[in-house]
Amino acid sequence: MLRRSCAAAFLAVVAWGCGRPQPPGEGALQSAGADTECAEPFDPARDYFPETADVTEAELFRVSYHRSYKLLDVDAVGVPGGVARYLLVQCGAPVPDEHADRTAITIPARRLAITHSYLQEAMVLLGAVDRLVGVQRTDYAAAPEIRAAIDAGSVFPVGAGHHTDIELIAALDPDAVIVYEPFHAESTRLIDMGVPVIPSTDGREATMLGATEWMQVVAALLNREADMNRILADTRNRYAALADRVADVVDRPTFIVGRPYRGSWYLPGGRGNWAGLIEDAGGRYLLHDDPSAESRPRSLEMVIDRGEQVDVWIGVSDAESIGELLADEPRLGALRAVETGAVWANDAARDDEGYNPFWEHRLPHPDRMLADLIQVLHPDRSTDHALRYFRRLPAEEAARR
Repeated sequence: MLRRSCAAAFLAVVAWGCGRPQPPGEGALQSAGADTECAEPFDPARDYFPETADVTEAELFRVSYHRSYKLLDVDAVGVPGGVARYLLVQCGAPVPDEHADRTAITIPARRLAITHSYLQEAMVLLGAVDRLVGVQRTDYAAAPEIRAAIDAGSVFPVGAGHHTDIELIAALDPDAVIVYEPFHAESTRLIDMGVPVIPSTDGREATMLGATEWMQVVAALLNREADMNRILADTRNRYAALADRVADVVDRPTFIVGRPYRGSWYLPGGRGNWAGLIEDAGGRYLLHDDPSAESRPRSLEMVIDRGEQVDVWIGVSDAESIGELLADEPRLGALRAVETGAVWANDAARDDEGYNPFWEHRLPHPDRMLADLIQVLHPDRSTDHALRYFRRLPAEEAARR
């Protein structure tokens, strides 16, 4: 492998001695991801990557192919020059000298940590959970396959951002760690320790399908582009067919998303992919004229002042009724959606163990989200669709027994 931390074994012993989870041993590693695709003996005339990633909408990452290695560039905040550059070298192939300035990673990766929960599902779709060693949090792991791996002790919660468990990640010795943008000090510490860190900037993609294509970064690390191409092609086709149902809708309800917290309301910009997804469902975003893509706090007063324009309120979390929302913040009664009862929670898919896959599914399954949103906004354009993620909040919570 190109990068193997000599301190990993020591850190694993220290972690175990302190009563923390012990990473899988070498035997488990071999059984979980034994590579049969190494370039041994290396053939300089062979193209080791006959299948390349089909990327049509994502604008913030690029993958190019060069027989025995790939170049991955990621536009990211907080990295020198605004672009993180990686060299993905086929196992057994020589490292090209002309790209010595890039972070080198041996592929196909055998051990990945993904602290950006939206991308965990890519490992499930590719049948590669056996190559996953770290996730952000147990309660952010809605996929049964990942929860089973956590229970079995082959996948560990390693945190994210300022709560990243640096020592545990190092002990797990991943080939790479995928984090959510921006880089935090914890990411820099991992890089200083020799652990490649790849920021995912899907949140700034202009379209939901563009964000979905970030699963190709995972596929590129695993040499599974052909499989991901098929997955994404099916997703694009289903998404397009659904969007066509409401493309000619004239009456587009104005919507708002999320929920205020301590006087602020984190809302995506008008060019954000979450807003774009709901507009593809036949809605009109309250902040459609905002030119940014990032979510940022807005004043609750601003939303209240425009309350008469809010026809539908989508994506409320952790609420049992509209009455509960008003008890927490009476001024929300000024929203037209509250007056008409058009308030929808995003937890209908929560399972018996309390796991809600809504956020983890938004990126890998935008077609499912779109089908639900069309049912919410334009039920007359939906055909026998049973809501998967959304439920309409009752006016008052049912009396507790």
